[in-house]
Amino acid sequence: MRRRKLVGLIVIFVIFVVFGCETNPTGSDISTDEEADKKAIQDFISNDADFAGYFAFDEYYGLGDTMPLEIPLRTITNPHTWYREPQDVNRDMSINIVNDSAFVSFWNRVDGVFHVLEKDISASSGALIDHQKKLIDVSHNYAIFKRYAGVSAYGGYRLESLTGIGVSGAEVQPSDCVWVRIDSLRINCESYEDTLFTSPLVFFHREELLTFNGQEVVTLTIYSSSSPYYHIYAYLHANSLGHLRRWRLEEIETGVWQGYWVTPLISGIRSIAFDIVEKETIDEEEWRYLSSIWLLPYKIE
Repeated sequence: MRRRKLVGLIVIFVIFVVFGCETNPTGSDISTDEEADKKAIQDFISNDADFAGYFAFDEYYGLGDTMPLEIPLRTITNPHTWYREPQDVNRDMSINIVNDSAFVSFWNRVDGVFHVLEKDISASSGALIDHQKKLIDVSHNYAIFKRYAGVSAYGGYRLESLTGIGVSGAEVQPSDCVWVRIDSLRINCESYEDTLFTSPLVFFHREELLTFNGQEVVTLTIYSSSSPYYHIYAYLHANSLGHLRRWRLEEIETGVWQGYWVTPLISGIRSIAFDIVEKETIDEEEWRYLSSIWLLPYKIE
């Protein structure tokens, strides 16, 4: 049984210095040109088949609910589902190279529409009313690459460590201190007994991602001090039974939401998203879009 407590907000540059201590291997024929190195890392990120599994920051867009919204709502009285529609995605990254290590910082901004679909009870055809709200999601994450002698592809660089992804969502560009936020996340299952995360930006070595057995039952708990100041729904976006799905978690006490997830059966590297949305974003026709999302990479063995 794996048993560990992971605490977030790692001092990123300290880790980078530790990884950056190794110098070029003696006799290495790998290029030391910094621009060529950056180009090699960019090619890895763009072309490596496994990389999307590590950093699938936008998989949760467009997913419909798998359960009805049971709480009586206000101005939107008969909700059917909701989803995010990305319309314009801007991606940026910076690469800093020290010796044989490269520290990569990722930044993504998604502009789009948050849709709430309401059943039109006046129409016998079952038509849906589409309530649209402006959406801006800004995400951050980090990775460390190391260069190895004897590896020819991508200038010898391999992904060494990576973080999860933190996403702040609002109707205007959110700051780092968004109005609603996830404070921590707890995982309980056979593979991980009482494992706590306090940030999505904790580093994982590529061989030490969260690793579950296929069809493992996992208890997930989200904590947020934004409640009761803001009314919040909490959701889980994950792969289950071969499909990407979304579930709403139950608020078991003020600021605490809990639910269960059965992991996929098929092995592979994926991401799981923990999503809190201000209730009025879904409940109220004229209300703003406001959310906070953590994505963590995991694998099934």
